[in-house]
Amino acid sequence: MDDLAAAVQATPPPEFDVLAPGERTALAELVERAAQERSALLDRAIDDSLRHLPALVRLPVKRALGM
Repeated sequence: MDDLAAAVQATPPPEFDVLAPGERTALAELVERAAQERSALLDRAIDDSLRHLPALVRLPVKRALGM
């Protein structure tokens, strides 16, 4: 499995076979970076949402969400 397949956790479509190895690596890095940024944004959104709850309720809600 190459870098791109690992980054998307699937076999890329055959159309991606036309990319040079360096282009596939660059695309894999972009996909990884986008996934990390998305994860960070979701974490921040969850934290911001929890701040709207009363302090006594936050911990039980976090536990219920598996945080």
